[in-house]
Amino acid sequence: MGQGKRMRRRLLIAGVAISGAAVGVIPASAATGKAADADHRCVHLTVIEPTIRVYTNVPVDPAVGPTPGVQVAYFDPLQDAAGNQIGQSVGQVDMLYKRASDGHLIEDIAENLQLADGTLMSAAVYDRVEVLSGNWVSAPIRGVSGAYAGMSGFWSFRLLSHTAPFPVQEEISMCATHDRS
Repeated sequence: MGQGKRMRRRLLIAGVAISGAAVGVIPASAATGKAADADHRCVHLTVIEPTIRVYTNVPVDPAVGPTPGVQVAYFDPLQDAAGNQIGQSVGQVDMLYKRASDGHLIEDIAENLQLADGTLMSAAVYDRVEVLSGNWVSAPIRGVSGAYAGMSGFWSFRLLSHTAPFPVQEEISMCATHDRS
């Protein structure tokens, strides 16, 4: 995917996330992680993301699953371990192609995570078989606003269940960019 197309998509998702923030985000009073304070330049967050609202550009046969060319947008709550909503996620998935060597579907996922104290953004390409297997997959993530602005690190996630609402466990570790060597 070209750099221009990727940037337009990120801007679209950022715009959707910002407009979604107007709906309201519940404060992260019971979050398992907190943004870095003056003495700590890193943050570690754990959230659960159930898949609640999914929209596709074409109908998808549940028996077959998505195929190359399918685009998915999703709007999910972010929850702490107790099930309290602490934020909101907006994401887009593009089913890119089937890899010739093993027939696995390769997908591009771009997601914004809006928490009460700031916004995070990640985009990466994944092997869909790995995502659906329940194995941990990872991608770079950046803090783009609030307490997370200027931080970067890794977002790791795994699918916990193939039963609705298809919860995903997410682990986020970021540090202030200027503190990383």
